[in-house]
Amino acid sequence: KKPGKYIEFNTKLAVRTLPGNLQKLILIGQRLAAGSVLAGVPTDIFNDADAGTFFGRGSHLHGMAAAALQANPYLQLSCVALDDAAGTAATGTVTFTGNATAAGAVTVWIGDVRVDVPVSVGDTPTITALALSQAITALPDLPVIAGVAVGVVTFTAKNKGTLGNQIKISAAMTLV
Repeated sequence: KKPGKYIEFNTKLAVRTLPGNLQKLILIGQRLAAGSVLAGVPTDIFNDADAGTFFGRGSHLHGMAAAALQANPYLQLSCVALDDAAGTAATGTVTFTGNATAAGAVTVWIGDVRVDVPVSVGDTPTITALALSQAITALPDLPVIAGVAVGVVTFTAKNKGTLGNQIKISAAMTLV
C-alpha cells in the first residue's frame, strides 16, 4: 500500500432520524381574560407568540412558556391555563422628584427586561414619568402595566394574586 490516510464510511447502520431524547414539560399557570384558550384545556405550544395569543401577552403562563422555549427550543411543551386568582393585583411605584439637572437616562428593570428612557436637562418629574409609562406600554409582553400621575409611575401586575409580588422592579439614573 502507498503511504497516506485511508478512510471508509459505512452509513448502513447509522441513525437516520431525529434524536430520541425527547424532553416533555407541562406548565400550569394563570392566563389573562384576553387569552383565546379556555381554562383547564391542555394546549401544545410551539413558540412564544402562540403562548401570548393563547394565554394573553404578559400573563404568567406566557412568560413561563417563553422562558422554557428559550432554554430548550426542542422542548415538547404543553400548558394548562388557570383563570386569574381571587384577590387584587400587586402594585409598585417609581417616584420622580425635581427637574433633571443633567442629561441622561432612566433605566428600569422589570424582571429581566431593561427599559431605558432618555432624560433631557430641565425635564419635569411628570415628563419623565410619562415617558417611562409610554415605554412600558410599548412592551406588551411585560407582566405589568404602567399608569402615571404627577411624577409617579405605578406598576400593576397583569395577573391577580400573590405571584405578582415576586416581580422584581428596580430603577437607576445614568448621567451623560
